[in-house]
Amino acid sequence: MEDTQQPDEFDPQERPPAEAEPADDDITHIDPALRRFLDVPISVRIELDRKRITLGEVLELREQMVIALDRSAGENVDLLLDGMPVGNGEIVVIEDTMGLRLTDLRRDFGEERR
Repeated sequence: MEDTQQPDEFDPQERPPAEAEPADDDITHIDPALRRFLDVPISVRIELDRKRITLGEVLELREQMVIALDRSAGENVDLLLDGMPVGNGEIVVIEDTMGLRLTDLRRDFGEERR
């Protein structure tokens, strides 16, 4: 069954009311020295699964063939930023496109490269 529920859309211009406490993910508290990097593009990849196959299997691939994956249907997919895993989520349908509803997001993903 398809998930037709509309997820909350991200609006980078949207700000909480002035009297509200800043959220943990509010970027207004970021060190001013880092703010100049906020417009640096980052590759975002949503990965369903990975599978290794032999060269012989590659040569046998044809249109309409099905490649079985190890993940179960409905299992979360991986979110990668510049190739580094940073979270998980579930695929959602947004009108006639697909999206990712984040279910788990690591906040320490930059620490392991130091």
